[in-house]
Amino acid sequence: MSARGSPTRSTVAMLVATVIAGLLAGACGSGRDGGQGVAPSRPAATQTIGPLTALTLADQRVPALASLLAPAITVVVQRRISFADGDGAVTALQRGRRADVLVTCSDEYPADLARAGLLQPLDTQRLPGLLRVVPAMRSLPGTTVDGRVYAVPLEAGVVGIVYDHTAVKRPPASFRALFSRSATGQVAMIDSPALGLQIGALALGYRAPAALNEVQLLQVTVLYENRRGNFGVFWRRRPGLLRAFRSGKVTLAAATESDATWLRAHGVPVRFIRGAEGGLLWACLAGIPANAPHPDAAYAFLAAALSPAAQGALSTTAAAHDAVVALQPEDSAAWLIAWTKAKEPLRPGGG
Repeated sequence: MSARGSPTRSTVAMLVATVIAGLLAGACGSGRDGGQGVAPSRPAATQTIGPLTALTLADQRVPALASLLAPAITVVVQRRISFADGDGAVTALQRGRRADVLVTCSDEYPADLARAGLLQPLDTQRLPGLLRVVPAMRSLPGTTVDGRVYAVPLEAGVVGIVYDHTAVKRPPASFRALFSRSATGQVAMIDSPALGLQIGALALGYRAPAALNEVQLLQVTVLYENRRGNFGVFWRRRPGLLRAFRSGKVTLAAATESDATWLRAHGVPVRFIRGAEGGLLWACLAGIPANAPHPDAAYAFLAAALSPAAQGALSTTAAAHDAVVALQPEDSAAWLIAWTKAKEPLRPGGG
């Protein structure tokens, strides 16, 4: 997980006017649950799209393709190729893996894929629904490169603090709570260099957390090293987070509101708060690889995902108006090294 710069609050306010209310069930088939609960029953499909080969980030943030469409539309995914991070997508496409649709996140590598010629510029005339998306969402990092559109926004969410309100009597006020001495051994942190380090940067007061210089990145790393004992779990998948809360080892976690909804559905008494920093906002994007074997089907999927029926799931998430957009750092390799140091000597746990 991993752009360069940070939008103003007014820009983010416009952006969040199109934030999707939460993650839907079935996150990319990687064994991770991305939903808010039981999916509503679907009427008989009146349109079928596909079959498609989907190249997707293996992450609980990324929704299943079918969950993005209106109930009357079925998308047939013939094959799904998953990648752990943006480098994996680059490698897969460079090695000739053929996919019709790429689904990734704004803090990953869509702009790099476009510049490398691995994504094709989109014919926006075939995507009339794109004009109904507010400009801030259309201009997310990775959507437009050198004036040409390469990816469209699909979904978004905000990372904040999830806490067990039966164990934490005083609600946490900000991301700083994750690093406080009173939280020793009680915190589950997202195991992501970009998200984890940007959360630390926000806790230190940096409002452009993806644009850290070397000194600032070191300060965030030292923050983690000094409070290393706080983090009982570095989590990747919701079942791991669930086990951590159920065990009683964890009372606080960096997670989304939909993660909190999912945990409550599984019997964990948690609440969600954005905190004083406003939370960390990410977005899912989709594009068409240059070597797509079925580009017409890919365009049909993107058009359906941007249609009024599908976009009816969008809502104004006023609670996220102060959120900072999670972006890909300029030097991803340096961030990976910093994150490795930040986690030592602990190893990722909880799945």
